[in-house]
Amino acid sequence: MSFSGFIVFGISFFLISCFPVILAQQPYIRKATTVCDSRDNSTSVLGYTCNGLRRSCQAYLTFRAQPPYDSVATISTLLAANSSQLAQLNSVPESAVFDTNRVVLVPVTCSCSGEHYQVNASYVVQQGDTYLLIANNTFQGLSTCQTLQAENDALTRNLYAGTRITVPLRCACPTKNQSDDGISALFGVDTGRTLAANGLSETDSVIYPFTTLLVPLQDPPTSYQVTAPQPPPPPFTTLPPSVPPPSGGSSKTWIYVVVGVVGGIVLASVVGGILFCVFFRKQKQKAEPVVVSSQSFESIEKPLRKEADEDSYSQDFLESISSIAQSLKVYTFQELKAATQDFSPSCWIKGSVYRGTINGDFAAIKKMNGDVSKEINLLNKINHFNLIRLSGVSFNEGNWYLVYEYASNGPLSEWIHEKRDQTIMDWNKRLQIALDVASGLNYLHSSNVLLDQDFRAKIANFGLARSVEGQEGQFALTRHIVGTKGYMAPEYLENGIVSPMLDVYAFGVLMLEILTGKEVSLLYEDMASNACTFRNLTLLLIICLPLSTSIDFNYPAVFNFGDSNSDTGGLVAGLGEALDPPNGQIYFQKPSGRFCDGRVIIDFLMDAMDLPFLNPYLDSIAAPSFRRGCNFAAAGSTILPATASSVSPFSFGIQVAQFFRFKAKVEDILAKTRKYDKYIPAQDYFQKALYMFDIGQNDLAGAFYSKTLDQILASIPTILLEFEHGIESLYDQGARNFWIHNTGPLGCLPQNIAKFGTDPSKLDELGCVSSHNQASRLLNLQLRALCKKLQGQYPDANVTHVDIFTIKSNLIANYSRYGFEQPLIACCGYGGPPLNYDSRITCGQTKVLNGSSVTVKGCNDSTEYVNWDGIHYTEAANQYVASQVLTGKYSDPPFADKMPFLSKAKILKRLIILSSF
Repeated sequence: MSFSGFIVFGISFFLISCFPVILAQQPYIRKATTVCDSRDNSTSVLGYTCNGLRRSCQAYLTFRAQPPYDSVATISTLLAANSSQLAQLNSVPESAVFDTNRVVLVPVTCSCSGEHYQVNASYVVQQGDTYLLIANNTFQGLSTCQTLQAENDALTRNLYAGTRITVPLRCACPTKNQSDDGISALFGVDTGRTLAANGLSETDSVIYPFTTLLVPLQDPPTSYQVTAPQPPPPPFTTLPPSVPPPSGGSSKTWIYVVVGVVGGIVLASVVGGILFCVFFRKQKQKAEPVVVSSQSFESIEKPLRKEADEDSYSQDFLESISSIAQSLKVYTFQELKAATQDFSPSCWIKGSVYRGTINGDFAAIKKMNGDVSKEINLLNKINHFNLIRLSGVSFNEGNWYLVYEYASNGPLSEWIHEKRDQTIMDWNKRLQIALDVASGLNYLHSSNVLLDQDFRAKIANFGLARSVEGQEGQFALTRHIVGTKGYMAPEYLENGIVSPMLDVYAFGVLMLEILTGKEVSLLYEDMASNACTFRNLTLLLIICLPLSTSIDFNYPAVFNFGDSNSDTGGLVAGLGEALDPPNGQIYFQKPSGRFCDGRVIIDFLMDAMDLPFLNPYLDSIAAPSFRRGCNFAAAGSTILPATASSVSPFSFGIQVAQFFRFKAKVEDILAKTRKYDKYIPAQDYFQKALYMFDIGQNDLAGAFYSKTLDQILASIPTILLEFEHGIESLYDQGARNFWIHNTGPLGCLPQNIAKFGTDPSKLDELGCVSSHNQASRLLNLQLRALCKKLQGQYPDANVTHVDIFTIKSNLIANYSRYGFEQPLIACCGYGGPPLNYDSRITCGQTKVLNGSSVTVKGCNDSTEYVNWDGIHYTEAANQYVASQVLTGKYSDPPFADKMPFLSKAKILKRLIILSSF
């Protein structure tokens, strides 16, 4: 027993001492993909970091066909792929069913979503599912359980059958060097390049189960490159006890003899290797300084402790070493010397920064003195496309060497201060740089803004003097900054207080540099002598910005169909009934026809697209302009035709018919005269416009008053068939861009909780009515399937499905995280807690109830409430929902590189306004 223990210890020591630990972006360390409850949010677990060179690309996943995902249709739906492209790539018809275990190539569009490359798929949870099973069995390791938990915050505590979750699939875009030089036997790609793309080497190429690999392709793969399938890995379950092997006959005794001899030789070799490594390490420690190499920091921790008094290493430093090694690539000092030609003057950039070449890619290597381990840990947590990324570290003779991504075009200051070719720095590039900087606000001046090969801005020196993590997970406020004259705001120079507004001040100064090409010292001189000129110049930029803000989402008009979620006055105009205050009090200061204290979701989306708010079709007072679109939505509307008990007669079919009349009338006017052009859409707007839909919740909500849950669920196909007919009719009229919201969690509205949630057993963990949310989920599931069908049916159209249910569920489940205090209590209602809702009286009304006159007033601060009147959301909640829609990650297909660009531009405009006064 003691000998076995020695061998186990010896082998472990041999591996630690003589072989580097694999430290790539993959979760190799401790098999992190299987440790779901660790809440590890590091890059190695969440996905591949955006490399800053390519934001999107055509990528290919491999998936082994397994029932029920064994056909073109089911695999493409599961992995959010185009079924026709998948069929063509694998040389099969779209109706094909693959043989079990066949490896299928899946084409996907890989893009940056925040800080990681990913493809957003979705999945409906089945009975018995866990995040681990979904990631590693259903999606075969293309995602991780930690990623799923991070992406689905509202559902991290429990998974319920029927719930749809977002599944970020791993992908990445190779750099040019990786693609040019590009497991050669299969894909014609150099093995070394594949190892390099995954942070591995020839001697360190061990891969654990559930690990994905990147293969940098030069050309799209073909079906013949898929090798004969190997048996699939077993599902991730607990292994049964091993069964002893059957006893063999005496005729096989020679086999055991051979095995014993070979085993003895191997054992002797291992022991010899151990003794050699121990001797070699002792000699090396005497002769050489301590060097942090690509191996685990654990192997140098003991020598460091012995020399702690001599070299003054802090306890925090020693404790932080392990965590750094687990999340960053650790280079040997010799590797960095080779990369920089022994830190040659020809590789010097400035200060203590050198340019190096690692695995064929350029890197910036910065030398730093002292214990900066805390700062390194902080920098490693910061991951943003517009911030210079820390990719690795090394340590030698008391100095840290930080390896950053390399910005080939150097500092912005060299391009705007008349030191380089001015013709390259056109206004489009300057605007893009300004937007990049606005995305990564921090320690701003033009010499810290570096430009990559595509002239995209990267902010450097952004972390070392910034806030560090304090007690109890809080972030301490920076009390002192080492700034550059001209970029520090007057309030800091006067009283030394640091706040985020300093970044706004520095941003304003940087904008003036970009505009004028003058250095900051000259700017202040010119401002003092001619302040009006600079103010006018800044305002000129504000005027010019809208010309460039609709680059990717450039819709000339929007036509909207829906219910109260997007009604901007349609029902009020159609029925001639006014809403009472405090409706509209926040933004419009009076009732605006919206069932809200201010703006609804579509208002924020229109603003993000730099379009005016939509006027309702039925409101013709004061000559409203329909130039940029029209709103046909009306509160209370349903998809199915209205009945005598319907709140609104303007069902979806009626709204579509109204659009047809509107379009015909516009075409008639355009054929006769041009004097009304500023009030009506241009002819081509009808094909180029965005058609938005937010309708269906009233079909479900109203049905609960007269039908059983089974009857309601059975009616969903009929509801969606009516919706499909409306979409087809609009398509026939030229509509090509469809934007479809699913329905929110109906069971979380105070109106439905008050009526159907009196029995606590009928409520879910959020306090919402389970049956209503179940109906919402099923409608949404079938709606998404319909959107997939439409995407294939109309290849020349854009059909986008937006998951409002998940956004609103997340808001209600985590309301305090987003600044709200009351998730299920109506702000403007009657009755007090727990719901403050009474169906007999609505917001703003005055009635006699129980013998007393009652007027329903709003709460003191509606920004603390998610719900406005028991049925509709507050402006603050609508703004949150819109902000999540604008991220693109709740859409299918996602649009992470489109709409957020516009929202950044809107922020930029406001920041410039601040900086001009």
